[in-house]
Amino acid sequence: MNESYSEKLKDPRWQKKRLEIFQRDNWTCVSCNKNDLTLHVHHLRYYPGMEPWEYHNSILVTYCELCHNTEHLIGGQISRSLIDIIEHNKLYIKPLAQLCTLTDCYPAFYDQLKEFLNESMISYLKTKTETDGNDRLDKVA
Repeated sequence: MNESYSEKLKDPRWQKKRLEIFQRDNWTCVSCNKNDLTLHVHHLRYYPGMEPWEYHNSILVTYCELCHNTEHLIGGQISRSLIDIIEHNKLYIKPLAQLCTLTDCYPAFYDQLKEFLNESMISYLKTKTETDGNDRLDKVA
């Protein structure tokens, strides 16, 4: 019988591997630098037939739960142009992570969020990025 992915993550080989990655990344999210949230190990890419613990450490990174959820939402569902904007403006990752939490709680919200992000936010973020230059939104408090 084939094990489910969630069962494989209980395997002692995965548990050992994830502790190695947490240690390497100083028990800190590599995206937002938080160390006070639940941490996950994220596979940067997947290869057919490989078990979670068989990946080289360079393919694995530590994310907090919010950044991990965001990565999965934007990684497969949001258009490439929005991903490019977020990759160059890490400030946007936390609000997007919070939106991911909402989509978990309210599944009907998911399609509305995806449409909004793909259509409306792309033009807004591009405009904001071009006009702000190096200014950070968190300076306005």
